[in-house]
Amino acid sequence: MRAVYPLSTYNWLASRQGRSDGIFGDIAVTYSVQGHADENWAYYPKDGFRLSSVFASFGGLENQKRLCQECVANTIPGGLGGCAGVLLPWDIGTELHEQFDDSIKRLGLRDRLDSMFPKTGFHWHRFWIESPAAKEAIPVMRSLFSGMLEDMIANRKKDGLRLDHDWLEYLAKFVEALRRAEAENLDLHLEFTPPGHTDGGYTIFCHCPRCKYEAPVERWRRKYSDVPVTCRMCGHSYSPAATHSFEEMKVEFGEEQLRRALGQQEYESFAKEFLESQGVSPERAVEIVRSREAKEQERIADQEVQNKESQRNRAFVVEVLFKGLSNQCPDDPQGGWWQFSAKDMVELLKRCETHSARVFYIDRICECQDDDKQVIIGKEEGLTKPLEVFDTLWRTISSDRFETNIRVPKETVDRWWETRSSTLS
Repeated sequence: MRAVYPLSTYNWLASRQGRSDGIFGDIAVTYSVQGHADENWAYYPKDGFRLSSVFASFGGLENQKRLCQECVANTIPGGLGGCAGVLLPWDIGTELHEQFDDSIKRLGLRDRLDSMFPKTGFHWHRFWIESPAAKEAIPVMRSLFSGMLEDMIANRKKDGLRLDHDWLEYLAKFVEALRRAEAENLDLHLEFTPPGHTDGGYTIFCHCPRCKYEAPVERWRRKYSDVPVTCRMCGHSYSPAATHSFEEMKVEFGEEQLRRALGQQEYESFAKEFLESQGVSPERAVEIVRSREAKEQERIADQEVQNKESQRNRAFVVEVLFKGLSNQCPDDPQGGWWQFSAKDMVELLKRCETHSARVFYIDRICECQDDDKQVIIGKEEGLTKPLEVFDTLWRTISSDRFETNIRVPKETVDRWWETRSSTLS
């Protein structure tokens, strides 16, 4: 699926061609911001990429178009990458199960489904366990999903509801994929994404590795049991700990991506053309670009100052406040993420008081299953009397680890930095 992401993005942009995003020659604009009245309400490009660079590994865009047009697996007329897609239901619980059940009864498919697919509590989960799907199972799936599509369209018409519903669109595309796989004797590869969350990183919650049903454990714990549990949906036995994971998100801001792809001079030239394509006069387009780019340079300069201050603050924290303390972080004992014993945490908070440093939170990391995590979070100005808070709650605890976030007054850091620099030189 990852291999066709650029193709899917191209399809999406080609279908949305307009003022704010789309394909403009060799440049794809994926995000733009609308200006105010003094900028003619015109959109300004912020994110995007060069098509020739992205499609170089495909042998070029025109070559990819030719391949897709000739491919029997491509289900998108005139589009790219129609050999893969997604099916996103609004819900995979009781309501969808009942809709499956009604269509199965109407079509008389229960015995055939039970003979070809594993039994699960909800019908939805049974179709994605085995991949690729057995060739004899594809016609049965086509009958069921096309029947469901017909039932849903009929019900929405009866209730006076619109038919341009996302789920109907996804379902129609999946039915076409099933029809194509059946007609051309193609392999149909299926994958159900496990439950998860994206926010600063990619968290995969504990789940059954067979049917992907979520495990009967609480989310957001740091540690999970290896003791096997039985899946409520398909009966498979598995370890919750083995299916939980977290991957840090590596963020690249789009505006920098587009500038990096084009270079500053070409980026400004393209921005002018982009504005002109929306009816902005050439003279006014030049003024808008000049104003926008001047503000961008100011933003970059301000960001560099903030980054420098953050780096110096971090250096003070590590070299002064953390000096002599032991990093208890099991995954990063020498790196930038610190955890402390209760004894060292008390000493650290005393040092923070001495240097008037603000403590924004104290995070208790417990290895036990029942009391996994406790966090004391301060307001914008930080915790009030953090040492007293810690003494009251956790000072007597010897087995747990603690994390915190600290900000030292800029004046304190600057004076220390001058002394540090002169010593190093």
